[in-house]
Amino acid sequence: MTRHGEPTEKVCSYTVKDHKLKIEYHHLELESSYYSALTSSYLTSKQSVTSLYPVTAGDSDTWKSRLSTLQETDKSLSISVKSQEHYVKQFEIDYQF
Repeated sequence: MTRHGEPTEKVCSYTVKDHKLKIEYHHLELESSYYSALTSSYLTSKQSVTSLYPVTAGDSDTWKSRLSTLQETDKSLSISVKSQEHYVKQFEIDYQF
């Protein structure tokens, strides 16, 4: 089993202006893991998301995998953003008097 696009390390910048939240991710690293029958263990590796650009770099047989990894990363980050937006909204509600 291989997992791709799991953001494991990131630096976030937050800006709040006019009741809007802007989130920027920097230094995003992805972790992939897979089971090795040779060693009978799970192996993991990390790579920078920028190493996947451009998707069409390298052999064409890697394009689909690169694109899939970026799509999974996008889904994961979208969930993270929604969670953080919810947190900020709840925080704002808690402090309205």
